[in-house]
Order: sequence, then structure tokens, then C-alpha cells
Amino acid sequence: MLFIKYFTLALITSFLGSVPFGTVNLSVVDTTIKESFKAGMFIAIAASLVEIVFSLFAVQFGMRITDYIEKNQYIKLSTILVFISLGLIFFFRKQREPNTDKPKKKQLNFLKGLFLATINPQVLPYWILIITYLQTTYMLDLNIYERTQYVVIFLFGVWLGKILALYMYGKLSIIIQKKAVRISKLMNKIIGCILFFIGIFQLVKLLVT
Repeated sequence: MLFIKYFTLALITSFLGSVPFGTVNLSVVDTTIKESFKAGMFIAIAASLVEIVFSLFAVQFGMRITDYIEKNQYIKLSTILVFISLGLIFFFRKQREPNTDKPKKKQLNFLKGLFLATINPQVLPYWILIITYLQTTYMLDLNIYERTQYVVIFLFGVWLGKILALYMYGKLSIIIQKKAVRISKLMNKIIGCILFFIGIFQLVKLLVT
């Protein structure tokens, strides 16, 4: 029963944390519309692997990592510059004809998923908050040394929750593509604007605090 409990809590929290629009979600939608569902899933798989790493870090080093990032202004500035730069690149990128799903393209999509998931500033704080809450309310005990098997089950639930959320976005984007092909022309600008404003928001937050 404990295995089911750990798995279910991880699955639900991971899925809910992945549903709100973000860079990875939009990238899955964009790639699915412009290339294929399979290409979009390469991004999803890569992002879900990064989600495992972040949740594991939150279990083991959560508060120490947060304190380090909060005290290191260079990390914050680097993240801000990356988001603003990516936003501008996407916004001004010209619309291309759909590409066939070649092996090289698959590798690029996988690397793209890894990159976008890694620079997402919301993931680590989210997992620190969730895991801290679950442990302080005694719903979970994620001691990596004494309860390794439960940590593994929890991480598997995290991975599956992320995959399911991004799979849903991929399937929805196919429906959108069939009903409104013109929306694909707007995806670059939509993604660009979101990335740009995430960067600006982080900059304002950095200057205010």
C-alpha cells in the first residue's frame, strides 16, 4: 500500500505541476504541429528525465540549492538572459515548411527538451515546496538512504506524471492542427512572447528584491 501511496502522490503532483502553460509545454505543441507527434514526444521524454533530476535534487538538497541560487546573482542573470534571448529568437524566426522526422531532427528535439526543462526556473522551487509539504505533513518519508525503494517509486511517479501531461498537450495540438492550421504560424510568436516575458518578470523580480 505504501508503494501505491508514494507512486500516486508523485503522479498527481507531477501531472498538476506540468499542466500550466510553460516553455516545455509550448515547445511540445509547436514541434507536434510543425513536425509530428513523435517529434514532440522526444521533447517530452527529455523534459521528463530532467523532472526526475530536479525532484531528486529537491529530496536530497532542496533548501541548500535554493539558498545558493538566491545568493548567486550571476545564476539569476544568466537565466534571465537565456529566456529573453530565446524569446526574441522564437518571435522573429520565420515560418518553415514542416520537416520530416529524420534521426538528426530527433536528436535535436531531445536536446531541445533537455535544455528547455533545465532552464525552467519554476521546476525546482515547485518540487521543494511539494516535497517539503508532503514530508512535514507526514504523508511521505523520502529519506534517500533509509527508504531508497520508496524514493525510486516516487521518482517513477514523477516521470510518468510529466509524460502524461506532455502527451496530453501533444494530442491536443494534433486536434488544434486539424481544426485550425493557421495557428501554427502564430506559435513562434506566442512562444517568443512567453519566453520574453518570463525573462522580464525574472529581471523585475531580481531588481525589486
